Amino acid sequence: MTNTGQGDAGISAGISKSGASGFAFGGVFASAIALISAAACCVLPLVLVSFGLGATALSFLVPYQWPLILIAGLAIAAGWVVLFRNSPKGRRRTSTIILLAIATVLLGIAVAWKPYFEAPMIAWINS
Repeated sequence: MTNTGQGDAGISAGISKSGASGFAFGGVFASAIALISAAACCVLPLVLVSFGLGATALSFLVPYQWPLILIAGLAIAAGWVVLFRNSPKGRRRTSTIILLAIATVLLGIAVAWKPYFEAPMIAWINS
């Protein structure tokens, strides 16, 4: 049996990579929750009704929209930092980069929802 020279270093590197991926998934999850809370007042009830759910199913999240967006932003930023600090350039997983990019876009939509999406839609509906 040959020794590859990795020893315990290969095992510990695997643990840190999986921890970083878990952290990135946490950022994606937090941004999805922020997006849901941003959409909970107007658009999401229409979607929920189409699935047979009542509009009040997620209304408890509306007061927590901005704290959730802030938490999601911090989690996503930390995910990017962990990705670029803890993994060498050639060893970054494409799936992690894609998930963090999706989370960043979802967070941007959540931040821009009320002034750029919701207000024009309500004005269009009321006109």
